[in-house]
Amino acid sequence: MRSGPIRFMGMASGMDTDSIVKDMLRPQQYKIDNQKKQQALLKLKQDAWKDMNKKLFDFHTKYTEKMARSGTYTKGVVSSSNENIIAINKDANVPHGSHTFSNIKLAESASAVGLAKGKDGKPLAGDTKLGDYAGEEITIKLDGSEEPIKITIGAGDTLASLATKMNEKLDGKGYTARYDEKSGGFFISSKATGSSQSIELSSNKESEASNFLKDLGFEYTAGKDAEYTYNGKKFTSSTNIIEINGIKATLKSASVDPVTITSQQDPDAVYDLIKEFVTEYNKLIDEINLKTSIKPKKDILPLTAEERKDMSESEIELWEESLNSSLFYRDPQLTDFADSARRILGQVVDGKSLASFGIVTGSWEERGKLHIVGDEDFPLHSDKPNKLKEALNKDQESLEDTIAFFQKLGKDLYKDHNDKFRASNELTSAMNFYNDKVMRDDMQRFDKEINRMEERLFRLEEMHYAKFAAMEKMLNALNNQSAWLSQQFGGN
Repeated sequence: MRSGPIRFMGMASGMDTDSIVKDMLRPQQYKIDNQKKQQALLKLKQDAWKDMNKKLFDFHTKYTEKMARSGTYTKGVVSSSNENIIAINKDANVPHGSHTFSNIKLAESASAVGLAKGKDGKPLAGDTKLGDYAGEEITIKLDGSEEPIKITIGAGDTLASLATKMNEKLDGKGYTARYDEKSGGFFISSKATGSSQSIELSSNKESEASNFLKDLGFEYTAGKDAEYTYNGKKFTSSTNIIEINGIKATLKSASVDPVTITSQQDPDAVYDLIKEFVTEYNKLIDEINLKTSIKPKKDILPLTAEERKDMSESEIELWEESLNSSLFYRDPQLTDFADSARRILGQVVDGKSLASFGIVTGSWEERGKLHIVGDEDFPLHSDKPNKLKEALNKDQESLEDTIAFFQKLGKDLYKDHNDKFRASNELTSAMNFYNDKVMRDDMQRFDKEINRMEERLFRLEEMHYAKFAAMEKMLNALNNQSAWLSQQFGGN
């Protein structure tokens, strides 16, 4: 309702005009309040459906889709006949069967190695001064680059400080320098392996009889690619971590002898996949069953601000809890989602059903919840043999038949949900399981109707106040006339 002007009424009549007008308009205000309550109820349902839509979508993408995809059943138990030569990444999706590796050569890094020894043939200490080489400029060329690194040996440099000086220049270029005084070795090596790695050192005093590089006798080794034969075919890799045909492995040592990688389908992984689906399905079914079965209490609608004033916080909380818990009572779309899931999971495929694999329903009150017979996490029949595990572990044929059955159910369920989810029409937008367009249009209709009713209420209010104002004006004139007459007759 619009805010009207400030009025000073009842001065002549002594009547409580505001209360009278309010009472006269009460039926109209009641109709408006009822419309607002219905709109608020619709808003609650909109918000509740957004939350439920996310849960349905998460189940669809995280669990139903996983049951439908063949790749989720292929996780295998992988082993290497010699882990000291080839170590397998257990998370790799190795194709089932045997895979043979042989003629393994490891990838190597590039290096330059010198040896610093005194006249007694013993390694020099790291703090040995390099004064004899002061002013000598060493050029380091990496990986065939046209931008060499130049380092000048200072009079105060030692073997250790020269290595530090080199590392400052090598920072970010994939190489490190180090002097090991236990062995007397001066090392410059690449962090990476492979044939693209190379290092070359030169000195501006190479023509002289003595220079740092010559005296330490630097020798150079270029990087090498790893080599291996896989199922009879030769392959190379710049690193010792290889990926081929879904196999992820680390080459640990060189060997000409064959190493066999074996991958077998993992029945336990398939069991865990099915159990995960059943568990999450039950959680969803429980929630749907609860939400669609709670009947709204009579006359329970969202509260107006005026109604809240007359209630305690606890009363308001109980009222809203009762209202929110019954928003999905007999909701046709939520009921259809659950019913279609029950229908698909209850179908017979090639003469087999879920019960054939020890997955059964309980009492009718559970309305479609599933139980895995023989599994301790499902109390119903947990003391009986686990038929699902038996089918998965019996033999390869039984394992494949079981997978085919559950994948077929997953595909049918995924298609049903996907068709609902991706449908777009005059009722529902894509990516929604509920009639969001209908709710949106209804909200707009409520807005228009409430605005229309409030405009009419404002006009009625103005009309009533205008009538009372006219009455007040007339009474005021009569009062003035009466006072004048009284003065005329009693003036003496």
